[in-house]
Amino acid sequence: MQIDLEDFWQHTQTIKLNGHPVATFSNENLLYYLCIHGSKHLWERIEWIKDIDLMVRQHEIDWEVVIQKAKGSGFEKMVYLGLSLCAILFHTQLPNTIHEEIKKYPQLDAVSDFVLLSWQTSKSTFAKTAAMLKLFPGNRERLLYLHKIILKPSFNEYWYVDMPRGMYWAYYLVRPYLLVKKYFGRES
Repeated sequence: MQIDLEDFWQHTQTIKLNGHPVATFSNENLLYYLCIHGSKHLWERIEWIKDIDLMVRQHEIDWEVVIQKAKGSGFEKMVYLGLSLCAILFHTQLPNTIHEEIKKYPQLDAVSDFVLLSWQTSKSTFAKTAAMLKLFPGNRERLLYLHKIILKPSFNEYWYVDMPRGMYWAYYLVRPYLLVKKYFGRES
């Protein structure tokens, strides 16, 4: 799932930064982006939620634009999770239309609980993955996400085994091996 940043740069606003004009996203696009970013990291930092709270409190938001942007984007649950957490933690005043949208996704309650508990007790990779899967719109996106985290080689595989260029395909075999070793292997 990718955000269409082209659309973001078509709707900008100018702010002053140290007296210099700087083009930045519209309030609605910035809010949308911040909610998606935090959700992709399961809100591991409370300040990301506070940023959204402050934005809602200090800036004018066209909520119909936010709803329309989220609708059918695949990021609906991520957007409404961020706004829901703001309301829970900081009693952020959100319009009734946003509360109605949040109610359409009952699985957000479980993900919110997971986020709030994860700050008190560390969660396993399996629990994090299960929570993330609840944020995707359909099975196709869930399978693509699982493919990425299970099969797609990461820096760890490249570091673990140095292979010549013609053998890079073999990193797809190394990845599952290292995951099994990491999560199911015995500690010495």
